[in-house]
Amino acid sequence: MDKIRNRVNDLGTRTDDMIEMLCPHSTQLSDQERRLQAQEVKLADLEDRSRLNNVCILRLPEGTKTNPVEQFLESWLTEILPELGNAVEMAVDRGHRTPGGKPKPGALLRMAIMRIPQYKDKMNILAEAQKNTVEYKGKINSFYSDYGVATQRRRTSFMEVKCKPRDKGLN
Repeated sequence: MDKIRNRVNDLGTRTDDMIEMLCPHSTQLSDQERRLQAQEVKLADLEDRSRLNNVCILRLPEGTKTNPVEQFLESWLTEILPELGNAVEMAVDRGHRTPGGKPKPGALLRMAIMRIPQYKDKMNILAEAQKNTVEYKGKINSFYSDYGVATQRRRTSFMEVKCKPRDKGLN
């Protein structure tokens, strides 16, 4: 019986020693988790800022580009949004499609992304595209701001709340 009692006491002592040893590690871990979350917020902010002047175009048919792509996008924007006229300098720094192979017929089209040098020009393009229906080769195109993955997830979580007033005709 004494042997069992000694072993139980020994196990209790060992457990207490392990708890004392792990306690500082758990506080360090929680500190590291807090720092990691702060870094993730900063990273999301940096990603959003780097995409600030990007415009995403949905349903732009594949194979609708010339070399260089920027020239096609500039001339196309001038053609489809003539109302902007001299208010916007139709300049495109970069233009490309999202990564991935060319989709099969009938599949969803890849998004095209273009970078506009001036933020106010980007906002004018988005506002004008929202007012008018933009069509190219029989496809209605949609223009959106480009956001990082974290921001897209946050915005998607609010979609239901955003749709309710719009469905009731409140804008």
